[in-house]
Formats: sequence, structure tokens, C-alpha cells
Amino acid sequence: MKTNILSASLPLLAAAAFMSSCINEVYDFRKLNLEMTVAPGVSIPVGKSLGEVSSDDLLGFSGTDTDEEGTYIQTGETAGGEVTVSADELAYGTVYSDRKIYVPVSAPDFLRQSKTGFRLHEPEIEFQVNNPVGSTVTLRGNAKANGLAAAFEIELPADAECFTVKVGGKALSDILYPIPDAILIEDLSFTARPVTKGGEMTGTGSVIYNLIARSSIKMAFEAGSEISFDTTLDLEEMGADMSAISVSLNEFDLITSVRSTFPLDLSASAVSENGTTSLSFSNEILACSTTEVKLHAKTDGALGDIRKITVSVTARNTSDGPVALSPSNTLEIDVNRLTAVSGIKYQPR
Repeated sequence: MKTNILSASLPLLAAAAFMSSCINEVYDFRKLNLEMTVAPGVSIPVGKSLGEVSSDDLLGFSGTDTDEEGTYIQTGETAGGEVTVSADELAYGTVYSDRKIYVPVSAPDFLRQSKTGFRLHEPEIEFQVNNPVGSTVTLRGNAKANGLAAAFEIELPADAECFTVKVGGKALSDILYPIPDAILIEDLSFTARPVTKGGEMTGTGSVIYNLIARSSIKMAFEAGSEISFDTTLDLEEMGADMSAISVSLNEFDLITSVRSTFPLDLSASAVSENGTTSLSFSNEILACSTTEVKLHAKTDGALGDIRKITVSVTARNTSDGPVALSPSNTLEIDVNRLTAVSGIKYQPR
């Protein structure tokens, strides 16, 4: 009776994106111990270390930029255009505009798919706007998404050709769950001190403001945030060839030691495309620590038929403050032993 013990664990490890290479070592119980009987509760030492798994492997951050602090950050496309207001009304104080601007929001798939609530830490909208009049102008408006509004206020210097400013705060964070496709900028108003020159005109008594905006989302999350999502992984595309694997154990546990530098507690479960193999963590991988984790597997033995798996992942910020994801976040996995759960016995000749 032969079983490739490490490869038997591959769907779970691949499901959590925890390994990218194939393991070829074959274990034969007759070679391990001629006196061995494999029965429920009996453990087999494995002693295998897997390579580091990065935040890109686990959450799909390939090509994502980082800010000056090393935190992943995603910036959306710019949107905007001309906003024309009455110079006469502006000269007397406040003028309103019905202009609407839809600012695209860029975010990774795992955030868009989350079925549980999270709050982003310090998301921002960056504005670039001119002020063609010779006095300070206060620009006010609302950023709206998910039925909520975040008010903003910007002081535009006199005669500014291109003034850049970022707005954020708790109200903006509140409107970004769930992640929208775009943020609506509307309810714009311009309030000026007495105007000393007319600025650029499109006609008598008009002033043109060129307003450009884009979203900027850090991969940083407030305390209590929980991100949960499902994803389908193609094992063949990941380089995990299952075709040669045949397993006699119908149910087994893999005991692993996982060293994590992720700031989030992680847990996962997976099921094969045909539903014949299921895999789960019995406990979470704790943030920024080493955790002994039991991986539980049930299978009909036909692992070689698995091509795709659906993975359910949950990541939690259980700290007292915000945490950020960066390229330095990794997982290191030591597979320590395999324990039979279903009854299997081997009687050597």
C-alpha cells in the first residue's frame, strides 16, 4: 500500500495558496517500518518544510504599488472635467453647481468579494483643481457611495493653476464598504471672498474650474475588520499536477507549524470541484506568530481527478488598532506529522 503523504495535502496547501511547487517524495509504509500498523490515532512523522508564501501568493497583489511606508496601495483612474460657474454669483459669495463626477475605485478581488464587514484605514480622494480668480475660494461637496455621504471642504489658493489636495477621514472610510465601482462627487459649491479679477471666461460672466479626482486605497484595516471571500483555484495553472496521486487514507490530519508575519489571523477551508475532497483548518493561523495548525482532510482517494478547488478564506484584524499589508508579509510552513483518522491497517508479510 503506497501513499504520497505530502502530495495528499497539496489541495489544502494550494487552496490557501500556501505552496507553488510539487512534492515528489513517495512514502511506502513497508519501507518506513515493517512492524507498522496504521490505525486511527497513529501518527506518521513527515518533517517537511515548504517555501515562503507571500502576500502576493495569498491575496493576489501582483503589480500593486506601495506607499512610502511599504503598505500596498491601489490608485484608481482619474475622472473629472470642467465645472463652469457664474462669475457674478461667485463675486457675491457662493455659487452652486449640478456637475456630477464618478471617480472609479480600484481594489483587489478579495476585498470586493468580502461577505463580512471591514473598514479601510485612511482611504483618500486626491483632487487636482485650479482657481482662476484672484481670491481664495472654498470648494465644498459630497463623496457618495453605498447610500452614504462623506462631506469635504477644500481651500483653493488665489490664482492657483493646479492645486493638489487629498481628503479622507472616517466618513470616507464608512462609504467604502462594500467596495463600490465608483464614488460619486456631487453637491459642489464654490464660495469666494470678493473677486478681484474675472479669470478665464467661456462667455461673459463665467469662470471655469477644471476638477480632476482619483481614489487612493491603502491595504490597511481598522481594528475589528473581517474579510471573508471565496475563490476558485485552477491547480494545473498553479503547477500542481495531481494526476499521479492515489491515497488510501480516506480521512487524515496534517499537523503543521506556521510562522506568520501577516498582521491578520487567517483561516480557510476548501472543497474540490466534484465535491469528493474537502479540506479545512481546525484552528486559525494567528497574526505575527508561530501557530501549530491542524489541517483536516476527507477524500475518496481520487485526488488525481481534482483540477479546480473552491477556497473559503477569512482574515481578521483582532488587534486594538489598524494593521497594514505589505510585500514583507509571509507564511512559512513546516509539515510535522500525519495522523490517520479513518481506520487503515497494514499487515506486512
